[in-house]
Amino acid sequence: AMTRLPISCMMLVGLHFCTRVHAARVEDSMQHTGTRQTYTRSDLDAASQPQKEAANGSLQKKRLKVRRISSKAARARDSFLRLGSISSTDFLTPSGPAPWMQEGWPSASLFHGYRSVLMPFAQWVAGQSFDEVDPAIAFRDHFASDFGGLPAFCGFQYASAFCMSGMDDSLDQVTNVGQLVDFQRKLYAGTGMEMAVMQRIAIDKDAGAYVTTGKEGDDDVTDRDGQVGWSATLPVLQKCSQEACTILLATPRFQSVVYGYRSWYSHKEVITQLLVADGARLVWLDFRTLQEYVKIADSFQTTGTQDDNPFGLFLVDMMPRGFQQNCPAQTRFPPSCVNIEEGNYYEYADEEEEEEDENFEFKQWKTWRDRAALVAPTDFLKAKLLNHVIKTYHQQVGPECGAMAVANVMNGLMNDWYVSSEDVFDYFKVKANKESNKRFGEGRKIYNSAGKLTTKFTSNKCLVNAFVNLRKIKPYSALAYEKNLQPKEWYVNAQQDKQANFALSKMTAKILMRQDDRNGIKFNKAPGETPKAKHKWIQEHETTITQEWNCLKSWLDHCRTGACGMIFHLPNHWAPIYGYREIKNRRQILVPSAGQHPVYWQDYRTVRETLAAAKGYNIFVAYTSSPQMPNNMRCR
Repeated sequence: AMTRLPISCMMLVGLHFCTRVHAARVEDSMQHTGTRQTYTRSDLDAASQPQKEAANGSLQKKRLKVRRISSKAARARDSFLRLGSISSTDFLTPSGPAPWMQEGWPSASLFHGYRSVLMPFAQWVAGQSFDEVDPAIAFRDHFASDFGGLPAFCGFQYASAFCMSGMDDSLDQVTNVGQLVDFQRKLYAGTGMEMAVMQRIAIDKDAGAYVTTGKEGDDDVTDRDGQVGWSATLPVLQKCSQEACTILLATPRFQSVVYGYRSWYSHKEVITQLLVADGARLVWLDFRTLQEYVKIADSFQTTGTQDDNPFGLFLVDMMPRGFQQNCPAQTRFPPSCVNIEEGNYYEYADEEEEEEDENFEFKQWKTWRDRAALVAPTDFLKAKLLNHVIKTYHQQVGPECGAMAVANVMNGLMNDWYVSSEDVFDYFKVKANKESNKRFGEGRKIYNSAGKLTTKFTSNKCLVNAFVNLRKIKPYSALAYEKNLQPKEWYVNAQQDKQANFALSKMTAKILMRQDDRNGIKFNKAPGETPKAKHKWIQEHETTITQEWNCLKSWLDHCRTGACGMIFHLPNHWAPIYGYREIKNRRQILVPSAGQHPVYWQDYRTVRETLAAAKGYNIFVAYTSSPQMPNNMRCR
């Protein structure tokens, strides 16, 4: 028999990632009890010393110390978990053209071709959105010993699939991974006594590279082709949307019937997603991420055949009784799944592998986050948008995010495209001086080793100063004046337009949210050294955080009038904030983690974690006037 590999051991294209023990907690001295079943002599001979120690101590249930996960990987993971929840607008039709979709504007072709479909049994989902606890808190222990997540059994989902397909909905007892693997294999492969009741859908889990790019210097998040495997999946989805059959997604971490699906074109690629239940949450799961969930489970092969992964996407066979009504998923919201024992899918990681594995793990969570953050066109039906910034924005070319973010916000305030990123770089490059007959700037290096323009060597203060110093003369701002001290062409043109000239005459900027800053909105950093301690403080201070959000929202609403624009300094990136939305108890802002396209959401809880991670991460605002805050709103 084949030796079972750990749950999160993956062979990726061009990447070997085998994380045997990964802690999702950033906690000191946190421990996890893991037991191993009997080892063979060959297993022990090939094992590393930590693995041998784990094997020798397994019968005594040795307590195994869990390695910490990096803080950036934890933030990427938590950000992913908070995104993708269902919204009341998901199954509506996008309304008439927004101001920024007018022909001729760069933003006009961001989205088109949106289509969403609910399965017949799930029509009760249409128009719904649900309150939910913070998934990062709810799932904190779920990723305590494995990157792929602790295994669980979702009996509600299996019972729903069996019931709707007209078969007996009684279930086998599943209390550990081995039983889950055997149960799942029996369903699609059958046994000597029972026929298979599911057919595997050819999703092509080996579709390609598994990590996106989107670091500083990238124009945008770049992902693999999402259409590989979709051509075989879509006909089955269409069949079940018309003929009322059942599709089941089975992974080690959760199992779910498919409630619906959707697709649309987003600025450069077609996006495809399935609506599934991740425990007690209905979430949109990108098809590429679904493929990778199944790919992770390759480590559960036990029979030695070429493709013996017992997990995947399956069409449940319809029995002669036909489709049945009043089954669990047709009548009520899904409950949480039941955690089951890991059994012998738990191993140590070699210390020398940890740093490399942590980096791969971060990239994987970041990839899943980037996909879950993608905006669907119907999201804008209840979003509050800064239309003046969206309408005029331009995408960056190369590592110029800071300069292009300044240009995008500045042009949004002037309501047309005047300033280019080259003008902003000119200001960054020119040295600071006080001589009245010269230009001045920030005196920063603006080229990288490859000779490309970059804002890598600039700072938040430089970006703020670009707005503050825009109109200054004697000395003259290099943003608006040429070397011969004549006004630049863009500056002359802007002064001839009423709106642009008004913005030029009033424009200034300041830091709005930052650690230990009182000039803008007071930011309340959660105390504590561990996620558990920080999460406890957050839960106990919901009123404080709500007040903080309401202060930010007042500024965002003021910006929606055209009176201001915001830039968020994220890790290795600057980008405008293009709007926000509130869905039940969820708050999100529209800001890209790479590039300048307004096509990515970020949960406000993640925004707070970013601000708390370092004093260099902050939100600043360029404005022509300040909002009038309600008397009872304390924002400083």
